Amino acid sequence: MKTFRVLLLTFLITSAFNLPDSFNQVSVRLNYFFKLKQVTAKQYWPGFNDQLLFGPVIFYGTEGTYVVNPNKKLNTKIKYEPIENNFNRLLLGKISDKVDTSKFNMQVDYEEHDKTALYYRNPIASVSDLPLAQVFVPGIKHFEEWAGMMLHETFHQYQTSFKQFRECQNTTQEKIQRDTLIGMYKHLAWFRESVIKENQFLLNAIATTYTDSVSLYVSYYRDFKNARQQRVSKEINLSIAGLEDMLERSEGVGRYMEYCLKRSVQLLPVNEMLRQQEALYIPDAYAAYNILSDPFMNKISTQYYYTTGLNTARLLEKSHVNFQKEIYRRNLSFDYYLRILARNR
Repeated sequence: MKTFRVLLLTFLITSAFNLPDSFNQVSVRLNYFFKLKQVTAKQYWPGFNDQLLFGPVIFYGTEGTYVVNPNKKLNTKIKYEPIENNFNRLLLGKISDKVDTSKFNMQVDYEEHDKTALYYRNPIASVSDLPLAQVFVPGIKHFEEWAGMMLHETFHQYQTSFKQFRECQNTTQEKIQRDTLIGMYKHLAWFRESVIKENQFLLNAIATTYTDSVSLYVSYYRDFKNARQQRVSKEINLSIAGLEDMLERSEGVGRYMEYCLKRSVQLLPVNEMLRQQEALYIPDAYAAYNILSDPFMNKISTQYYYTTGLNTARLLEKSHVNFQKEIYRRNLSFDYYLRILARNR
């Protein structure tokens, strides 16, 4: 999450009007996204279906900017014209006719202290519609890739809806930020080499069919990770364990949900309306999906916690550990669950 200031707008609601032609294509994309979100959550994270959205979404389209699911906090700071829609009773409004092509929007913004900020204690997702997203990310090959990005961000709103995890996000970033971890991965060879080994231990644990081997690889992973964190504490005088775990459970599990979406696509029937209007919608694109053939999911980079978090979640899923129910509500660390697997040696 990141914080930035925005110009406050006076709240104004006018009488609702019918869905404009310019919004029809956006409506088709959003409706199918919601179906993907629901089927993915049902299969892999049931609590994510407790609400269709867990916060407002500012949606940047080619015909203007819209708000989806505005709440009371947002209603005091922004004006929009309500639009009738069929998004399962979600409110929808048009904020502006202006098309913002200045940057790629795919994030959740939150501000804990500045009461004037639009995002003050109100996590708001900002999403660029697919045609705009392609301008900034030309490598998008399928509609579902874009939908996975949006799912990732709306899942952050779900995570933040849990008080204990939200407080963890705030406290772990009071003294150091993720940029510090990125810098260490980039500039410290021993740090980077250890992270790569740790990730490989996770992959080995996922690949093996032997319970004893899972426990052994998890023990290696925890030992290497603890040694690296202790070296950082000794040589750089920084405690990074809490921040790493929070980011793995935030960004890494967000990436895991993208992985889950790719496996859920085939559970839905072909959407004819979307296929007629969207060239990137290829119904059988993930018919034989295998994460091992997905370079985006396999790549480990300076933001390594996306990958290690993803693979930790994959390992817990493979080991039938029911981590989804309590990990955010009770703010349980990944290591809480991994200790269970390591004790099975």
